[in-house]
Amino acid sequence: MHAPGKWLVRHEEGAAVVEMAIALTVLMALMFGIIQMCLMFYCMNFAAEAAREATRYASVRGQNSCSTTSSSFTDCNLGPTTTGNPIQTYVQGLGLPFASGMTASATWWSPTATSAPTWTLACTTLSDGTASPLGAGTGNQCNYPGHAVQVTVSYPFPIQIPFVPASTLTVTSTSMMVINE
Repeated sequence: MHAPGKWLVRHEEGAAVVEMAIALTVLMALMFGIIQMCLMFYCMNFAAEAAREATRYASVRGQNSCSTTSSSFTDCNLGPTTTGNPIQTYVQGLGLPFASGMTASATWWSPTATSAPTWTLACTTLSDGTASPLGAGTGNQCNYPGHAVQVTVSYPFPIQIPFVPASTLTVTSTSMMVINE
């Protein structure tokens, strides 16, 4: 006959291993989730940096940039009528982590005619080459000094956490500057 306390101990020998396996599964999933969120914030930092750099790039390439700097200035007179996407090319050539997967788009804005201008009206180019809304000058009026350029950079960040279905979260950053050339 067994002693009364020994029977219970003998049947609980593997309980600690099972409890440890369950606890480690939850702990590891939580830890990998935290690591993924840290990587996402790391990626957000580089998307914000790329947006700021691309906005600076576009803001110094306005209507007067070809005449004030040098005729060899790349992408001078950059505006909505520029062929291709030189801002996208610039962002992907920055050498930042994740830059090869980033997409960039630019919008030009017209200022209001007040003493403290705001840029709430998007400036687009019509099919005949004139800009809308109409402002001073002719042709591509969206990139005159005093107008603004806004660049939005986005990156599809893949989230991979154990026991959670894989998904993608789009990280986006926007920057706006006044055109000065």
